[in-house]
Order: sequence, then C-alpha cells, then structure tokens
Amino acid sequence: MSTSGSTHKSLLPGCTVDNLDRSITFYEAIGFSVTGSQRLQGQRHQRVAAQVAATHLGLCAVLLLGIVACRDTTVGVRTQFFGNYAFTTTERRVIARIAGDAVREVRPHLPALSRQIQLRVQSGKDHIIAELGSGGTVLPPDTVVWIVDAERPEGVTKIAESYLRQTLFRELHHLVRSATLPPRTLMDHVILEGLATAFERDVAGAGPPWGRYSDDVEKWVEELLLLPPDGSPKDEHGDRRWIRHRAGTYLVDQAMKRLNRTAAELVAVPTEEIVQAARLSP
Repeated sequence: MSTSGSTHKSLLPGCTVDNLDRSITFYEAIGFSVTGSQRLQGQRHQRVAAQVAATHLGLCAVLLLGIVACRDTTVGVRTQFFGNYAFTTTERRVIARIAGDAVREVRPHLPALSRQIQLRVQSGKDHIIAELGSGGTVLPPDTVVWIVDAERPEGVTKIAESYLRQTLFRELHHLVRSATLPPRTLMDHVILEGLATAFERDVAGAGPPWGRYSDDVEKWVEELLLLPPDGSPKDEHGDRRWIRHRAGTYLVDQAMKRLNRTAAELVAVPTEEIVQAARLSP
C-alpha cells in the first residue's frame, strides 16, 4: 500500500525538481559560510553570526514552503493503491490527476462534499462493469473505492482516462446523499442510483447505459413500488439489467422536471418527496 504522493513527483506550475535542487545547493553553501564565520571573534563574530543565522532561518522557511508546495497537486484527494497489481508511476499519476480534477469540478455542485476525499484504487475483477473494465463503490462519509481490471488489454491508463472521471462524479454524489440520508429501503437505493446517474449524465456529460430507459419504464416503477422495503427485483438480467438504476433515473428525471431542480439540488431531498413529485400528473 502506498500513496500517490510518495510514488511520483507531482509539482505545482513553475515548481520543478531542478529548482528545488538549486535551492538546496544554495542552502548548503550558506551553511558552509556559517561554519566559516565561527573564526570571527568578539562582537563582530556575534553580529555576523546573527545575520547569517537569520538568513539561515529564512532559507529554511523558504525551502520548507517549497517542499510543501511541491507535493501532490491533487489537493483534497488522497489516493492509495491496493491489490496484487503493481501500478506504474504513469498510471498512478494519471489516476491522481483525474481524481483531483473531478473533485474540484464536483465540489461547487455538491458543497457538502467532505473536505478531504479518500480514493482507494483496487486492482481486481470483482464488482467490475464489463463494458468499462472498472467499477466503483463508496464507504461514507469520505471514501470512494475504484476497482480496475489491470489485466484488460487496453491497460489501466486507458481505462482511467475513459471512465474514472464519470465514475467519480457518480460516486461522489453517492457520498453526499449517503452521509445525509443513508439508504435503508429498496426505493431509497432506487432513488440514490437515479440521482447519481442523472448527476453523472448532466454534469459530467457521460452517457451511461444504466441511465437509459425505455417507454415502458413505468411498468418497472410499478413493480418496484409494490415490493417490500427490503425486497429486490426477481430478475435483473438481459433487458432488465440495471432495472433499479434505470427506473430510478426515470423517476429523478420526472421529479427534476416538475420541481425545476437539478440532481445536485435534490441530493438531500428524501426519497418519498422525489417519488411523489415524479408521480404527479403533468
């Protein structure tokens, strides 16, 4: 296990490893002059030593600030890597960059998002969406888990560049809603998925297949509403794949239309209010 900041040099604009090395060299040169000043005697020794000491401390402060500023630029996101696959430096850098950019994009829409997001990148084949080669889940209040199949021929970098951003938009919406209204019933989960899918589609500009529904989606909605709170659809394969997500997206779309609010604005609205608004006659 390692963090992205400890595996590659990610620098702020204008901050380079060469510049930092030159600062260190200059600092060492001043240190040498401090040693030479020890030959000074009496008051002159004290005055010069005090001046050099002040310069010494000033350079320490500048150097420390430089080191802090040159840490990972993905402020607000801590990325960690797990699994048997050894992620390359390039893969780690790409994932960290995409994560940082996504969180910065999402935060204005979801101001209740945790100040510090934890991204756990896991190699493996469980919970993978076949079409994407990856999948996501959340551990509220602040952790997103992104699972990626590192054995796919397109490679981790391509998968991350293609799908990580939209996955983060969806999962970050999950984090905010789950922290406010933890899903407990079937319909809670249906609306949770519908809201996050609508957010992923409308804000990230994605077109996930689980956000597409047919003209007879109302039948799915009726079926889900008739199930007990702890129930689940009996068939979620073939044409009924992602039935909860697709029915949820339909309900959220209807509610957004009738309430004139976005998926981000509905993030803390209870399930019952969203379902009621969606079911009102136009």
